[in-house]
Amino acid sequence: MRFTRKTAVLFSLLAILLVTAEAQPPERIDFYGVISPDADKNMIKMTEDLYYTQLKDFSPFVNDFREKTKSGGMTPDDIHSLPTDEGAVSFYAVITRNGDALSKWECTLCLKRPDEEKTFLFSKEYDSYYKILMESKTVLNAMLGKAMRSDGNAKKPEITETAAEKTQEAGVENTVSEKPHLQGTSGIDISGTWTGGQDIAKAVIMKGGRGFIIFKNGATMNISITTEETPGQNPTVRIRQIGHSNASYFPEMERDVALEAAKNAEPIEWELELTAETTLTGNKKTLVPDETGSQFQPGLIPVEWTKK
Repeated sequence: MRFTRKTAVLFSLLAILLVTAEAQPPERIDFYGVISPDADKNMIKMTEDLYYTQLKDFSPFVNDFREKTKSGGMTPDDIHSLPTDEGAVSFYAVITRNGDALSKWECTLCLKRPDEEKTFLFSKEYDSYYKILMESKTVLNAMLGKAMRSDGNAKKPEITETAAEKTQEAGVENTVSEKPHLQGTSGIDISGTWTGGQDIAKAVIMKGGRGFIIFKNGATMNISITTEETPGQNPTVRIRQIGHSNASYFPEMERDVALEAAKNAEPIEWELELTAETTLTGNKKTLVPDETGSQFQPGLIPVEWTKK
């Protein structure tokens, strides 16, 4: 009899715990739409409506913030700077093309958790824009399942792949590649997507001399781009950080050192030469750790950017 009563009490407690866990509210998602320098407005609208519907299947609490990004020229860094409701996550997509009208498309889904200062990136290359729409639900569910738990709680960081590596989980290929098309202040055509060094997943250069960088650690940076041509020399491309510094901009440093460096850091700059149609080489002017690793100092880091 005693055993029966104890068993009943234990089952009652277990039932209460299960009900409490199931009562956890789903994750709230702030949806900011699609950023694309290549797709036309109708294609973007169609894709945004599709993602919005699919996000609502995942969570009933989806805030439609697309109007906040319709002013034009928005970048991931602009989206990240917008206020986010407490406990919500930010979601948007970046769609670019690998060159001419016959080239492949790349779609990168971005989910930012402000509470953890984490950004999850899933990228996949497609033979046609139509396939982005056809596979959107599978890819979206794979990303959300990896970045969040279904009970609405933040998932402990488990993503170790970078945006330039590949994962076969759920059939999603986590890769980065694209091609360019923009003009800076001269006649040099450098627009499109580049990869750059060990820390940059992708750098997107848009028409008008603006762009943004997505780092492999999830940080984003707005940039300005100018170009210069001198007879008999390789064209020069100068890229400069726009906005305040972030500790994640200094992956060469220990985190505590990077946090201190970011407080008063000058904007990071890249001075590059267009040494081939798809190659930029030069130096990154930034802060680097000193010999002890516990302090920082100005320094130059050799880099090579490649257009995909």
